[in-house]
Amino acid sequence: MVIVFRFLRRILVSALNQLSHTTPFLAGWWTMEHHPLHSLPPFHATYADFRFREYEKLSLRLSLAIACLGPILIFIQDLLLRPQMVRTSFLIGLCSVGILGLFPLALRVGLPRRWVRIVAILTPSVVASMDLQLRASQSGDITGAIVLLLYLVAYARILALPFGMTVTISSIGLLMAMPIGLKVLGLMPGMAPARFLFPMIPMALMMFLLEWNLTRNLHENHVQRKKLEDLAIQDPLTGLNNRRYFMMSASEHLRLADRNGHPLCILMVDLDHFKRINDTFGHGTGDQVIRLAADVLRHELRASDILARFGGEEFIACLPETELEAAGVAAERIRLNLAGSRLAAAQGEGAVLRVTASMGIAATRAGSESLDELIERADQALYEAKHGGRNRVTCVA
Repeated sequence: MVIVFRFLRRILVSALNQLSHTTPFLAGWWTMEHHPLHSLPPFHATYADFRFREYEKLSLRLSLAIACLGPILIFIQDLLLRPQMVRTSFLIGLCSVGILGLFPLALRVGLPRRWVRIVAILTPSVVASMDLQLRASQSGDITGAIVLLLYLVAYARILALPFGMTVTISSIGLLMAMPIGLKVLGLMPGMAPARFLFPMIPMALMMFLLEWNLTRNLHENHVQRKKLEDLAIQDPLTGLNNRRYFMMSASEHLRLADRNGHPLCILMVDLDHFKRINDTFGHGTGDQVIRLAADVLRHELRASDILARFGGEEFIACLPETELEAAGVAAERIRLNLAGSRLAAAQGEGAVLRVTASMGIAATRAGSESLDELIERADQALYEAKHGGRNRVTCVA
């Protein structure tokens, strides 16, 4: 009962969340945000996330169609071949549609994935227990019960599409254990579980083989996709994020900061006299300077900060949950670390480069502000640092 209550509560909460996005009145007092970065592109998603996104819609449509179509076809078959089973078949079909429809409903209202996984594992077995008791035990319709069990094995495979082999084995294994469990509990008197298991075993093996092949191919696709995503979002010279990824990610963090009233800062970094370095020591040394600055920034900033190469010798970072004073302390630490670094020049023995950078920081203001406007203010602060003598940090509220 506790599990049922929690499941129904999750459905109600998710339904209200969905309604709050479409009804302005509810949106004011009911918020969603269980997964705050849900609208970000699936860059470097885990295999589980990748698979769920690939097959969520397909599984939703197929499960909804088969949950309604399967019982209807079996009812028509009973109507034509076994008229005495029509009443029982109608009752089983009606209950089956209601139970099997829980999975597409759970997907549609956006339940957390762990609850959807539980629904995928349990619903075929619940329908199987009802089928075996009403059709086989009470009415003696062994053939119809076996047909429904085979249908449920295929349906369990469809429910497991977004999750993989673990859910496939759990769902079909529990389904195959149902005749044995009912026999042990005395709910299926006079019926031998082997009569039901014998036709289910080859069907289950075929489903496991299909799942194994699908998983292998999907893993290969996931690896290839990650390589393509690396090319799409990473700067090849430094390994940092590129400008495209930064704008998408920082926009989402800024939206959340505005919504929740949390602080956020944008840090812009520009290497001093970089053109002179290129002209004097060559572009190879210039690349070394850029990589050095990227390493310092990567080391000094937090893992939760979004760091990117903005273009040329410019870098940019989004610092969520950071006040202007704390951002200034971090920037000063970066400036000192970078100024204390030394780089051997490519030309001339003993030639050493001292690398410095100017930095500008802008913090979010009260009220809505676009990311472009916030970056523009950080760029103005950087401009002031450049004209104030370079190798310094300038902050604007």
